[in-house]
Amino acid sequence: MVDMQHRLAAIGSCVVVYAVSVGGCGQTDSDGSGGSSGSGSASGLAGNAGVEGEYSGECSVEEAAPACGEDCPVTADLLVFCDASGFGRTGPRVTPRADGPGVHLVTAGDQQAWFVTARAGEPTDFMELPAGFEGEKILLTTTSDAQITLAAETREGITLLDPLEEAATERPFTTEWQRPLTLDYDRSGSLGLAMRSDSDAVTAFVRSPGGEFSTVSTWVWNDEVWPVYTEAGAWIEVRRSHDDEGSFLTADAGAGTYPLHTPLPGPLDVLHAAPALPAPEDAVTDRYVVGALGNGALMIVENEGGDLRELEVSLPTYVHASCLDEHDGHTPDTCPETCEEVTDGVRYGGVGIASTHDGRIWAAWVHTFIDETQVYEDSCWSDDGSGCTCRTEVTRDDTRAEIVLAEVDLDEGEVREALRLSSENVEGFQALTDQMLDVRAFGTELAIGVRVRSSEHDMYRTPIRVIEVDTTRIEAP
Repeated sequence: MVDMQHRLAAIGSCVVVYAVSVGGCGQTDSDGSGGSSGSGSASGLAGNAGVEGEYSGECSVEEAAPACGEDCPVTADLLVFCDASGFGRTGPRVTPRADGPGVHLVTAGDQQAWFVTARAGEPTDFMELPAGFEGEKILLTTTSDAQITLAAETREGITLLDPLEEAATERPFTTEWQRPLTLDYDRSGSLGLAMRSDSDAVTAFVRSPGGEFSTVSTWVWNDEVWPVYTEAGAWIEVRRSHDDEGSFLTADAGAGTYPLHTPLPGPLDVLHAAPALPAPEDAVTDRYVVGALGNGALMIVENEGGDLRELEVSLPTYVHASCLDEHDGHTPDTCPETCEEVTDGVRYGGVGIASTHDGRIWAAWVHTFIDETQVYEDSCWSDDGSGCTCRTEVTRDDTRAEIVLAEVDLDEGEVREALRLSSENVEGFQALTDQMLDVRAFGTELAIGVRVRSSEHDMYRTPIRVIEVDTTRIEAP
């Protein structure tokens, strides 16, 4: 297995620095206390991008109390925070460490982006990413030997980066490419990258180890298409479709379109699990796992060698705030004076799926319980009342949330809850990103990342909770 700590130490900016205030790359103790003082410079990776100077923001990590008792499968449960504007606003991307308990996290704020290696009971590494990653949604993927690749749309075009290697920044695509959509390695080590271009097309590329990117497929872009890269290196076009019976997914692998599952009511969001790596040595068939997320239901679909199986997971419905349902958005003096907002459910972007390399499938979500007293003030921006809103102040806040992990067992046809951890509310109603939760597997380990709200930080500076789960400690039938 790759020695991650050795590779981190080989990068110039990742010197052993025990400090809460970090530059470019540094470390802080996992209890948030820090060690002897010091600082790091933004040489290393940031220097490769022409960025100089020190990063002066304070970063910290503290342990969150896992509440799952003895023989707990949670091997790391940490709160990561950098005191920088918009920290985590683009959402978390996580993967388990390959060389011990802990989680790799990548996220971005308004002016910085970070690659964090968070460990339970050990110092945590904070690495500032090169200029251009700030404010962007960053994709993350890993190879079978635990190499990490990041991708984001930057000013110079689509930028790829291995945060654990020196001089590993590359920009193989120009600014005509607007947004990376899917980034995954297959079990052979080839990298699949699908992107949207400014010509409203989705193009899927594959790069073999040591080779260059080549075009595989091109589709017309619309909100109904989602590209999925399979374990054996095939591109699948998954599309949301509708008929009189409801909404469903279809897939096209170049051999005709076929339905993936029975219809669900309401519009659907497409989820997909990253290829399960490292793949077993005897793996021969192709496989992918996708999910159709509706309001109150998640349909998991597995296609293995052309054999389709599905199972529905019951979820809470989407959170709906009702206190301002009667406000029309333009009439002055129509805001209520006060209201008790009590509701619960899941948030958009608060559900994810993953598959461990032993074939087990997992779903994670955040169940938020809103319990607030709100007072309102009219605010109109035109004299004729054509535009008004209700300024809201929360005077009582007893909101809480639960992070839920469940196994989706297609063999037995059942969904088994594995974990339910209490958590601070995930950003209430004022979300800054559609990526509230991320879940990813490596081997039999799962990493879960969630943006959480803390009373110590406002909505623009929120911690990210990272959790690692050893699924071998979750009994299978």
